[in-house]
Amino acid sequence: MNVSNEDGEMSQAEPGVCVEVVAIDDFIPPNINNNLILKRNQRVQLESDLNDELWNVRELDTGRKFSLPSHFLAFERDLVNLQWISYDVSKAQAEDLLMDLKLISGSFIILPVPNHSISTGLKLYVKVITANASITVENFKIERDETGFRVGLSEDTFETLTALLQTCAGFNFLSY
Repeated sequence: MNVSNEDGEMSQAEPGVCVEVVAIDDFIPPNINNNLILKRNQRVQLESDLNDELWNVRELDTGRKFSLPSHFLAFERDLVNLQWISYDVSKAQAEDLLMDLKLISGSFIILPVPNHSISTGLKLYVKVITANASITVENFKIERDETGFRVGLSEDTFETLTALLQTCAGFNFLSY
């Protein structure tokens, strides 16, 4: 299991090491009669990340264990990135919004990859106006590893998502 230490560096979990993740939204499983299992901002211990979509956790106060979709959870270090991520629009809606003629080339929306934690999957949608005035919306996967964030196939790595976005402002994404 890949986890991060207090410096935000990714590493393999050692047995007995407590790695906490934070709920970024309330989690109510569909098969239970609206009994809330996890509340927004509640911290739980990550037992295992079975895959990108499902994580096993344990409540810190009760010790109760359960599995839930990873898109409800984030590592503590990633909470600052919530300001950049749009949760209430679909991919199609993001593309429609970016096609608005009032928005300049380089306008962007970041969405979580469906069924992934924001700690493991993000997509960057960018409005591009070409030299012949055609408008497209390009999308790029934002990669995350122990060294930071990277867009698409770029080898440039940024310590924070904010640094990546500040550097990409005004960048010609078609050259990627």
